[in-house]
Amino acid sequence: MGMQWTPPFRRATIRPGTLQLCAGHRCLVLQLARADADAAVPAALRRFLADERVVFVGYGVRSDCRKLKEHHGVEVARTVELLSLAGMGNTSMQRMAEEHLGWFH
Repeated sequence: MGMQWTPPFRRATIRPGTLQLCAGHRCLVLQLARADADAAVPAALRRFLADERVVFVGYGVRSDCRKLKEHHGVEVARTVELLSLAGMGNTSMQRMAEEHLGWFH
């Protein structure tokens, strides 16, 4: 799970721009910034995010979910911070990919 934010020069406050959800080789990218605040997140997606059986993993995921709730009233039931899962402290995504996936730039 990941989120991108609108640049501060476009709005007085930084708001969620996109929500990205990936499972395997499939990804959903929802453009929150282009949608009405009340209708930005469909009911089916709200139910999925609130499902206790699903765990969402991401870099800074708790902060993203807190902001998603503040701006769109969306609850995310279960999250795991990628940094704690990888056990690598405050490292970069590049370093985690190199270490755990064998990816090199």
